[in-house]
Amino acid sequence: MPRSQLRSASPRRLPLISRRTLGLYTAGTAAAGLLSACQADDSESDRTPIATMDELEAAGFIGFELDEVGPCVLVQLETEAEYGIGPAGSIVAFSMLCPHMGCPLGTSSIDLATGIFGPCGCHQSVFDMRRDGRMIHGRASSNLARVDLEIVDDVICASVVVRPSFGQVLAVDATLPSGADTDEGAA
Repeated sequence: MPRSQLRSASPRRLPLISRRTLGLYTAGTAAAGLLSACQADDSESDRTPIATMDELEAAGFIGFELDEVGPCVLVQLETEAEYGIGPAGSIVAFSMLCPHMGCPLGTSSIDLATGIFGPCGCHQSVFDMRRDGRMIHGRASSNLARVDLEIVDDVICASVVVRPSFGQVLAVDATLPSGADTDEGAA
């Protein structure tokens, strides 16, 4: 498969790549450089290469997929953003699934100047990518799932998902404090 089908610099047509897909095509391609850039020395890292800084600058945004979240978008906004990385602090990534009911947010609804992402096609929720994916209008009751990013040797890497995406369960310690499972304190 040609490299151009793995990642695209065109904002109109955004193929989704996953760790699995990228891993299949790294041997003998330039993608091998992306993959090795995101691997930490002497440790097993969960960082996933998304794009180079030049590719993002040319495109404005790039779609990608993480196994634990699903479809996501990497965006270079025209202004600084909360938790943004890069020289201007304007590079962010979010899930493309609305937290209300999991409806997909299309890349055609991204405004790089204002940071607005939406409306969601199901219930019209709108999100502000400059303010940590905060819901600013609609029925969603939480922010978009944000993907934590790092830049390693000019390659933008996804490291962890900060909030759960639609349909994900929060990891919660289910251990009850001593006596909490009895009626002792209810009297």
